[in-house]
Amino acid sequence: MDGVLRELRRRVEASPEDVELCAELGRALGRAGDPLAPAYEAGLLCAPSTLERLALEGWPALLVGGDAERRERVARTLHGAWQPPARRWISHLPGWASENAFENELFGYERVAGFIGGGLRIRPGALEQDPRSLLFLDDVEQLPRSIQRGLRGVVARRTLRRVGSEVEIPVDVRLVAGSTRDLASPLARQLFDPELGALLQACVLPLAPG
Repeated sequence: MDGVLRELRRRVEASPEDVELCAELGRALGRAGDPLAPAYEAGLLCAPSTLERLALEGWPALLVGGDAERRERVARTLHGAWQPPARRWISHLPGWASENAFENELFGYERVAGFIGGGLRIRPGALEQDPRSLLFLDDVEQLPRSIQRGLRGVVARRTLRRVGSEVEIPVDVRLVAGSTRDLASPLARQLFDPELGALLQACVLPLAPG
C-alpha cells in the first residue's frame, strides 16, 4: 500500500462521515485494484476497517440512504469480498410479488399433496439450496411481518423453517438489507420486527445522499 492510500485510509478511519474524503478513497482504491473500491465509489460512508471486518466475519448489515442502484452496488461489493466467498447472490426478485409466493421461494415449503392420504410434498427454498449465500433485500422495511420473522431466525440462529414445517434447518446465509429510512425511528419500530431491527442495527452502513 503506497503512502497516499495509507494516509487516505487513516483519514477516513477518523472521519467516515466525510463524503468527499470517502469518494477520494474510492478513487484511490480503484486505481489500486482493491475489490472494496466500488462500495466507496457508490457513496459508502464507512471506516475501511469496519468494512474489512464485515467481509471476514459475515455480520448482517443494513445499507441506509442513497438510491436503489447504489445500495445494490455496495451489496454486490460485499458479496465479492466476503471470506470465505459467498457463492450465490440472492435478491428480492420482481417475480416474488405476493407475500405467499415470496415466502415459499425464500424459505421453501412442506405440504400434503392431493387429498387425504397424499404424500408430503417438499420444496426447498432459495436460502436452503446453496450454502454460503448472500441475501440482499432492498426496501426491507416493506417486508411483511411473516417474512421478517423468518429472517430473524436466519440471522440470529442460522436456521430456517420451511412454510408448513416446525423443523429448524441449518443454513449459512449472510443478510444485507437496504432501506431509505432509519429502522431505529419510532415509526419504523412500529412497522418492523424489533428483534430483526436490532440485529440489523448492529452494523449500519450509511450512503451519501444524492
